[in-house]
Amino acid sequence: MPKMDIPNTYSTIYTDPTKQDCKQAESIIQGIAGKQIQLEQIALSLMVTKSGITGTAWVTVEYFGVKETKITEFTETKTSYQAKSFIPGVVVPTGLGITLRFYLTTTDKAYRSRMTGLNYTYSLVDVPVIVEPDTPIVDTTIESPAIIYIKCPSGDVEGNIAKIKELIGTNGISIFEKRE
Repeated sequence: MPKMDIPNTYSTIYTDPTKQDCKQAESIIQGIAGKQIQLEQIALSLMVTKSGITGTAWVTVEYFGVKETKITEFTETKTSYQAKSFIPGVVVPTGLGITLRFYLTTTDKAYRSRMTGLNYTYSLVDVPVIVEPDTPIVDTTIESPAIIYIKCPSGDVEGNIAKIKELIGTNGISIFEKRE
């Protein structure tokens, strides 16, 4: 599980993330074919420069096909750095990379909030290989038959088969159910 440190101390007087770009840091984890990225932990230290105000830091994740999404938020009112961490459990689809972004605001534009010690850990998870059914039924009239095995949640098997047929059609395709 690699630990990635993002260097530097970040500081802001921005108070409104809808009007100001509060992004302080960004980090990209490259996708690897056949692997899923699983975020294990996100950590940082946060403080404000004056008692009575609040500093807020948040982290987002974005990957292909999914818009940027906030996965955690930290707040702090103390004038010394306070360690913060979060275990997100985010798992990204196979082969896709992700972009992590770290944001920071303060509640009083006259006084800064600061964060430092930004880091995260992640794992590369092997995608499980699904073996084909024990006795596949193959229509031998096709020159090069292919068998695709889709593991669906138990329950409404007929409903799942109907949905698959609706999505891909049935021209030359046979769909069979295998019960375990």
